[in-house]
Amino acid sequence: MHMLADENEEAVVWGQRALALAQELDVQDVTVHALCTIGLSLVSQRQAERGLAMLAQSQEMAEALGLPHDVCSAYTGWSESLVRLERYGEAQALYERLLAYSRVVGAEVFEGVALALLGGLDWWSRRWKAALGRRQAIEQWISLSAAPFVSQIWATTFLGQVYNDRELPH
Repeated sequence: MHMLADENEEAVVWGQRALALAQELDVQDVTVHALCTIGLSLVSQRQAERGLAMLAQSQEMAEALGLPHDVCSAYTGWSESLVRLERYGEAQALYERLLAYSRVVGAEVFEGVALALLGGLDWWSRRWKAALGRRQAIEQWISLSAAPFVSQIWATTFLGQVYNDRELPH
């Protein structure tokens, strides 16, 4: 909760406590989650490389344990952290991995997240053709998706930006 509230120092302190306890009790799914939380918070505290390493470790461990939601969460946080650090090429590669992985495991929410974030990254990077090429996939995902409302907000926000910038009918 501290991480979500952007209280990064507290998130690291509590995350490290959770990590130590999870490792002591050998509760690997909690270890995965703690690594992700600490990693995101460290990136926000300008300890980027250490945070990115923890996010990568969280993703790898989650994949080895067969925890698809945690794999997708780690990919999402890791990618978003790279965008914040203006490392767009690396972020795009991870968004592509998130998209491919989410399709393989049927993680519909994260498929939409990946599509929207890839589209947004293309748009902001002025790769207009690539961004517009994603529009149809995003519209299809929205029309077929039973995903939570927040994921659809991300997707429709990207589409709204495209429609507005291109003066397309809604």
